[in-house]
Amino acid sequence: MHASLAENTIKRVALVAGIISLVCGVAMSFEYGRAMSYTHGLLLAMLGVAGAIAFSGADMMRARGRPLVAGIITAAGILCLIGEYTTHFGYTVGSRATDTQQTMVHNANLETLRENRKNEQANLDMWRKQLIELTNANAWAASVKADGLRSELATLSERIEAERAGKRGRAAGCKAECEKLQNERNALERRIAIIEQQADLTKRIEATQRILDQKIDTVAATGYRSSKIINQSIGFAQISTGEIEPSATAVGWTQIILGAVIALFTTFLAPLLLQIAMPDLAGRQDHAQSQSTTDARHTVVRERDPRYDHLMAKVREAAA
Repeated sequence: MHASLAENTIKRVALVAGIISLVCGVAMSFEYGRAMSYTHGLLLAMLGVAGAIAFSGADMMRARGRPLVAGIITAAGILCLIGEYTTHFGYTVGSRATDTQQTMVHNANLETLRENRKNEQANLDMWRKQLIELTNANAWAASVKADGLRSELATLSERIEAERAGKRGRAAGCKAECEKLQNERNALERRIAIIEQQADLTKRIEATQRILDQKIDTVAATGYRSSKIINQSIGFAQISTGEIEPSATAVGWTQIILGAVIALFTTFLAPLLLQIAMPDLAGRQDHAQSQSTTDARHTVVRERDPRYDHLMAKVREAAA
């Protein structure tokens, strides 16, 4: 009795697990086919259902004395499982490859952001250095405004033009006084250029600092993505090649092999569990048919002709 209870428990567990495995397998096949169209998804999903019940159906046909039909159903079931395996393989490898590609693109973008941040930092450091050198070489610029120098420049230009026109009590033309004023104007223009260069460097530094702050925040928000899929592939590749840093080719082949193995398990798990849950399906049907025949015979005996009972009663009276 205890053995029977244990067997029934195992069958129930196998049935529940088999149904769950079947639903998940069907979903994998559907997702694989859905990449082409929903029609492909539905049809490919049915491969899993057909493969899971084909062998039980073959058992029923065999129990009914139809071995040829049972053989055909078995062969069809094997073909369905092969088809389901290809969908599971494609779905598994595709999912793993998608995760790998997305992770690689994400981390490549992160590396680009980091590189851009380094470039901006290098520019910032260069401009700060230039500003410091310019300020140290021209300490006077800290107390002078460019607008004031431009006013002086305009005045000098007017005096130079007046000297050339002979309006300042000297003969027209650029003589010694004119040349002196021109030299002063040139020196003033150099001073203005230095102040403008300082102002330009200051603006660049401020703008670059703002950009750099934004990029630092972007890099922090982006973050490095660690992929379990990639780590799995690298780990198995390390074991298979014996190298701490396996090549991209080794990792790629490991990805394919892992997908093939996973697809093998997901394809045959549901049929295996359902066979455990329903091993004597054909036997139970034969038993049910036999029980039905026996009950029919008993019914025939119970419903025999009343005249038979009357005749037997007379025979017993004569014997007495």
